[in-house]
Amino acid sequence: MSADPVVVVPYDDAWPSLYEEERARIERAIGPWAEGIEHVSSTAVPGLAAKPVIDIMVGVKSLDDSSILVERLVGIGYEYVPEFERVLPFRRYFRKMREGRRTHQIHLVERSNTEWWDRHLLFRDYLPRWAPSRATVPLQFRSPTPTRLPTRRSAAEPYFLPKDGWLPRWHAPALAIGWSVKYPSARKEMPDENQ
Repeated sequence: MSADPVVVVPYDDAWPSLYEEERARIERAIGPWAEGIEHVSSTAVPGLAAKPVIDIMVGVKSLDDSSILVERLVGIGYEYVPEFERVLPFRRYFRKMREGRRTHQIHLVERSNTEWWDRHLLFRDYLPRWAPSRATVPLQFRSPTPTRLPTRRSAAEPYFLPKDGWLPRWHAPALAIGWSVKYPSARKEMPDENQ
């Protein structure tokens, strides 16, 4: 599998609409199997610099339906990449490429995998509302100028290591103050310091 370059760019106001357009395509392709479709990761957080790849998490009832799901997602332009299942056997990964670069990627999991599902929604929903944690985001994710990094994980450690170290640090405080995708009332009661 060839890797495209890791490039971090300033937040793009078009990302939410790009997600919505793709969500509609995915829904038409696998709607009967989908129990949830969500925009996740950095492009889903307003104002956060990110790799310009729309991350989409799709929850299905069972991965036993993978063969039909793969066929239908390939039919709308995705490439199925099974190599990652050696590390994440509970996820099916798909990517959409244009001119040698990823534009979208799908993380297909069983909706009952609440640890995976909730953690991704927690990142998306907690970060934009809680300003103190945004101040701790590594600079390359808030950078006003594009940052190009190497294609290989080992060569791109300046991108991955701060992210790997930072992501677990916000997770525990978010849970400690009652922020949870399972308890929306806690989210409603939180002050929005960005307003």
